[in-house]
Amino acid sequence: MQNIGYENVYQLEGGILKYFEEVGGAHYTGDCFVFDYRTALNPKLEPTETVQCFVRRSVVTPRQQLSPEYVYEKSCPHCYGKK
Repeated sequence: MQNIGYENVYQLEGGILKYFEEVGGAHYTGDCFVFDYRTALNPKLEPTETVQCFVRRSVVTPRQQLSPEYVYEKSCPHCYGKK
């Protein structure tokens, strides 16, 4: 990021999950994407109901899973109707 002009760039030692482990995440809203079977963790480091689209590997939130365009292992609102 510094290479493209951002001056104030910081990196958390151990990443955001390590930060939540040490400090907690009461001040954080949302989920953290992880690159394994869990898909996303909340600030308490618990797996969430978020999944990945089988076709496109897009993140599909619990709310998006309620859409008629979400069909398990077939489509999601991101890829529905696209080739």
